[in-house]
Amino acid sequence: MVLKGRNAGTPGSGDSKLETRNSKQRIGVGDRPANAFVFLIPGQMSESEGMGRILLEKHPSARDLLRITEDIWKLDLETIILRGTEEEVHKDGISQPLITWYAFALHQALAARGMEARAVAGYSVGVFAGLAIAGSVTYEQAQKILKANFDRVAATDHKGAMLAVGGLPLKAGLEIIRPTGAAVGVVNSDISWTLTGTPEEITAAEHVLAGKAFQMYRLPVDWAIHSPLLEFVTQSVMEEKSLWTGMKKPALPFYSPFTGRLVATSATAKTILAGVISRCMRWDRLADAVVQTGLPLVEASESGFLQKLLKFHPARPKAVPGIQLLTRQ
Repeated sequence: MVLKGRNAGTPGSGDSKLETRNSKQRIGVGDRPANAFVFLIPGQMSESEGMGRILLEKHPSARDLLRITEDIWKLDLETIILRGTEEEVHKDGISQPLITWYAFALHQALAARGMEARAVAGYSVGVFAGLAIAGSVTYEQAQKILKANFDRVAATDHKGAMLAVGGLPLKAGLEIIRPTGAAVGVVNSDISWTLTGTPEEITAAEHVLAGKAFQMYRLPVDWAIHSPLLEFVTQSVMEEKSLWTGMKKPALPFYSPFTGRLVATSATAKTILAGVISRCMRWDRLADAVVQTGLPLVEASESGFLQKLLKFHPARPKAVPGIQLLTRQ
């Protein structure tokens, strides 16, 4: 994929009060400039050692954003970016603000080169940078909402686990794991999905799925992310009025990670930011939506995380890491 620099405006998202299925019409696919793309923002496990070094070295605005992020989270993220280990980068309280910073800073750098995101798709933690890029919240506000989610879990004795399952159809898997209490937190495709729950529930699921799933592996997380166990976090964050001041409907088309549909109201955007921690992510639906636009796909990671997930899609679409577009020029 080749994107050429060219300045262009950003279309609005329309006035519908509901999420829309008609993505092609809403983002103006028939009238796109040569440099237009859909910006894909992944969540946790997309982070990698050294991610963001190039942005810090070549784009001053990225450093300014990092200072804002460090102040909100009370972290020395620059040191972690420049010298942190893979293990450090994967810690929940580091990976979440890092992913959000990286995606927003990368988008700014691409825009400065004249490359235009015509729509945004946020997957899991990626919704925080995604809705900031789409104009629903400011960057600082997105980080504060994310931190509010993190702080509420950290203040409890919550312990959770997640189990990636491959090679077993989802419907059959649901019947098998029903007695364990584990829930499906992510659906990548019909044969690739992730369970979420307490460590005991996930251990029980491993036991009943043994010999039935082609592949299983535990994710290196301490939370039951995308689990009904964390509904208390969603409710608490929703009720903190100071977090939502000035929130707007997306000015740039944004795809919901729950439905794959375009988000048209500030209320729906709020539900996503507060609910992403406790609701199931449907990457299969999100992938369908972005592929249907016909636009090139650019990923906000240096690990190719979403490119790997796109291999499950029948169209086998490609997603170019955004950092490659910057370093090619």
